[in-house]
Amino acid sequence: MAKAAINPLGHEVAPTPEAPKIYSEQYRHSIVESVVPPETSMLSLVPGTPTINEYYRQRLEGDEEPGPFNPDDAATYQSYVRIRKLIIKDDGDGAYNFDPTKAEAGTNYTGSVVMEIPPIRGDVFIRDIGDGNAGLFQITEQIEPPAFTANKVYRITFVMVGILQRYWAEELERRVVQEMVYSRDSALSGGVGVISPEDFDLEGELFQWRATIGNWIMRKFWYNPEKTLVWEIEAGRTVYDQYLVNFIISTMDPDTRNMYPFINQFSTQYGGRDYGMFGTINIWEVLLRGDWNLLSQCDNKATIISVDRLVDTRLYGNLRSSSIDYFVATDPEQYKLYRAYYNMDGYPILRPSKEFGITYLFSEEFYQGNPQGELEKLIVDVVRDRIVPRKRLLEYCKGYFNLTPREQIYYGPILMMMIHVSRRFGVPS
Repeated sequence: MAKAAINPLGHEVAPTPEAPKIYSEQYRHSIVESVVPPETSMLSLVPGTPTINEYYRQRLEGDEEPGPFNPDDAATYQSYVRIRKLIIKDDGDGAYNFDPTKAEAGTNYTGSVVMEIPPIRGDVFIRDIGDGNAGLFQITEQIEPPAFTANKVYRITFVMVGILQRYWAEELERRVVQEMVYSRDSALSGGVGVISPEDFDLEGELFQWRATIGNWIMRKFWYNPEKTLVWEIEAGRTVYDQYLVNFIISTMDPDTRNMYPFINQFSTQYGGRDYGMFGTINIWEVLLRGDWNLLSQCDNKATIISVDRLVDTRLYGNLRSSSIDYFVATDPEQYKLYRAYYNMDGYPILRPSKEFGITYLFSEEFYQGNPQGELEKLIVDVVRDRIVPRKRLLEYCKGYFNLTPREQIYYGPILMMMIHVSRRFGVPS
């Protein structure tokens, strides 16, 4: 502890107090600060009331210093990056503040911003203040609180400059040099929040297609007698695909189902397949888990089997006693090749049961790591390489209604899955 000094007049001078420390002195390696936690959705974890703002961030070059917005000073050059739809989480109604040096009173507001671009003192933003008016606000202080990962939460203090005037808005418009948009979906999915307007519009188009495809699948393939999804192999002969239905249930949220009830699932364990709920590993397992290592355990063969083959099943509430004719299995050897038929005298007679071998979903080359068509190439990009070519995905979606009904029910859920993955833009730095 420092000792008190004696000045020439003989009065003790108190030691200078140490400045308060905001950050911990604990050493943190850069690899820790670059980590993005799995939840990544800091936007939903930060407290406060969300407000939508049109944010103007100063664009500083070289040795330029940040400064307040001055619409009346033509000699001062200021340029801004405009970020539309930025969410700021307000802490409350603000706190009264009096500046004795200027004899001015005002209200200081505080809030949090979750984005990868740090706010700058002097940045301004516009928001709705009620009564049909917009207000202009200015940041007076910005602090990044302690963070141990790449998820950044910036605390800001700001004041209201006044009700937005026309010439203020025109001057801000004149000084905008770059347009950006805040994507709430990307931020909530763990991606970067600030994206280009083109990417934002592309995101909106893709999500519209996700809703369109989901609604089409429910409207066209919903089977009322069994409250599930089926497709027809021939007129009036329905096929239930246990793998497809499980994938749809796992990836389709209630909003996409619209007003339809929960989709029924039927078990095919009875009368065959003693181990494992769905039998052999197939392509749906790869897509659902995003595990490309499993592709080597799959092939493009499956069999459409008559439900009569489920001979040891329970008598009610099962697939055999339903009005469905066939089901899809990638392990047909688990099911007996006959069905029991009782003649007029009550004697059981074994009759052969129908089955159809089909090429299941994709080409044989796809399972060998050599995708053939556009959809197969998109799946490799998204699932294996973790790259989402959004423009190519959108173009494929635009041709969805040109597909055959069987392609629509099988490819539609895969397109919806890839659109859902496309919500995340980039990785926060």
